Amino acid sequence: MRCAAGSRPRPYLHAANECGVAPDQCALVAVHPWDIDGAKRAGLQAGWLNRRDSLYPEFFRPPDATGDTLATLADALISPM
Repeated sequence: MRCAAGSRPRPYLHAANECGVAPDQCALVAVHPWDIDGAKRAGLQAGWLNRRDSLYPEFFRPPDATGDTLATLADALISPM
């Protein structure tokens, strides 16, 4: 997206608006913590695909769920908290 930069929320707010839904009705799955941070700043739910057993940087907002495969991450995101 043209407006994407770092962990700014604007691209995620734009995507939600284009889909005609509120940000809290959206979820992002990403491998980069800065994407998770931007989505969380915009009010989206976010899942981190951690395929390399990495440590999540403390300075970014944490994901709502983490998984090492798309299947485990999807299950974690839709599971009741």
